[in-house]
Amino acid sequence: MFVLDGIAPSGGRAGPLMPGFAGAFTDAQLASLLRYLRAHYSPGPAWRDLDGTLRSIAENRGRR
Repeated sequence: MFVLDGIAPSGGRAGPLMPGFAGAFTDAQLASLLRYLRAHYSPGPAWRDLDGTLRSIAENRGRR
């Protein structure tokens, strides 16, 4: 997940760069941020079961 891991250009090339925020947000804060971004910057509908998806990501990353 790019919010947790960040974004870095590959192979020393120029490109988008964003630090990772793993550990900087609680699960509730991360969910709120993602809901806000989706609602304000995406034409798509709200995500279904975002909390469940974030729990699954955390479990797969070994945070639980």
